[in-house]
Amino acid sequence: MKKDGTQDVLLQLFFGFSPGVKEMQGGILMRTGKRWRKGQVSIELMVIIGFVVLLLMPVLFSLYYRTNQANEQLSLAQADLVATRLASTIDVVGTTLGSSIITEAIIPNGVKSIKIEKNEVNIKIGTYVGDTEVVKHTRFEADASCSDISKMKSAGTYMVEVRSSDNGICVKLV
Repeated sequence: MKKDGTQDVLLQLFFGFSPGVKEMQGGILMRTGKRWRKGQVSIELMVIIGFVVLLLMPVLFSLYYRTNQANEQLSLAQADLVATRLASTIDVVGTTLGSSIITEAIIPNGVKSIKIEKNEVNIKIGTYVGDTEVVKHTRFEADASCSDISKMKSAGTYMVEVRSSDNGICVKLV
């Protein structure tokens, strides 16, 4: 029988041994030329790493989704706090003619617009599902013509002055 190497390959595939291949503790040594090389261990390692990556992908996607969801909820809570603070400051200043209060407004990420019209403080914020509006009502009407609060679109901390005068309540950045 002519020996061309196919018999060794078949014996190795089906029975795990071959007369031309030496076994080693961590895998099988393959003969290439005059050298013996380890081949099976590196392939097994790549397969194991592939399975680990496949198992971790859903966990990583879930963590990413939940982190985005938590950030949106935090932005909405901060927008609600800013709207409540501005509305209550307008109400306090409206009770006394000529009074003025400077308050801090921390604008969260994702704010598209801030409007103070008549008896409303309106903050529009972009979320994953679409735009959400946070609206707070005031007892006193704020004058929209003197208000420059719509410039607060980028995230950050702003100082806002709410002033009562004969013309009405004016809300301005300091």
